[in-house]
Amino acid sequence: MWKLAKKQSLIWVVVFHLISLSDQAQAEAWNNPQTQLSAQFSAGSRMVKTTAEDCEIRGGEYFSHDDLRPGDMVDCNLPSRVRKLGKHDTYSGQRRVFVSVYDYLYRTGVESKRFGLYSYVLFPNGSPRSQAFAEELFKTTSSVELSQIAAENLNIMYLPTRGDRLESLIPLVGDGSPPPVSSFMTKYYDYALARRILVQICRVPLESTRSVCETDLSRGPYLFTYSQPASALDQLSPPYLFLDLSQIHTAAFGEFIAAYKEQIKRADYTDRERLDGLRLRLLSIVLTASDWMQPVASALADIVHFAESE
Repeated sequence: MWKLAKKQSLIWVVVFHLISLSDQAQAEAWNNPQTQLSAQFSAGSRMVKTTAEDCEIRGGEYFSHDDLRPGDMVDCNLPSRVRKLGKHDTYSGQRRVFVSVYDYLYRTGVESKRFGLYSYVLFPNGSPRSQAFAEELFKTTSSVELSQIAAENLNIMYLPTRGDRLESLIPLVGDGSPPPVSSFMTKYYDYALARRILVQICRVPLESTRSVCETDLSRGPYLFTYSQPASALDQLSPPYLFLDLSQIHTAAFGEFIAAYKEQIKRADYTDRERLDGLRLRLLSIVLTASDWMQPVASALADIVHFAESE
């Protein structure tokens, strides 16, 4: 839901407002200081990551979850910086709202409840494989504009993040830029939370996920996708999708990230239809023998595990 700290329109591009003038008249008006003409300018990205408290102080708007605290990290859409020329009131451009395609899960239950699918990027440890996946994710994925793509059509990817280090992380990602990969993986990624979610998934393994859950879950990366926020749930009921990339070469990680970034085609799909659409897209990925860690390539069906409702 939207937390409205202040009702102000947001603009992203330079907007010129000229009152019903022909091109020649506009040119004359621009050069004539006596003409009643006004223009407004805005500059710079206005979506920042900051705390909820700071966003309110600065007059911004942000998505919030039910357990919001002043120091929580939010995507904050700030009012544009506007400079007026002339005597007349000006009109702001259409509001453009941006959200991250990936975000930081710094506490269980902080997911925003308006996305189409919720995916969790799970690294059991800080291995080179984990770092390679994070680097590919940060390199190819950033923010999307909600005026063009509805939030209900997005699959958001959450990275477990240490909540006790948010204060030093926010300056690194405040402008929407990804953090330095090495620093994020060593200082900020929450491996304990990732392992806890893995245990949660495998607490009562289904037939479709048993082969993964019977391993020591120490390699990965793993991707878990659900139709609703899952981090605070005691029990995960199907349908859900569990992806095990343990046997995939790091060079092929980008293929799977690209599949996860594709928007859901319809917001009114059932939970199963949305998850099954992603499953079919993952199964369509074509991998060569060099993309596998083992000499004998496994089938993609052994990587993509779909738990269905009975």
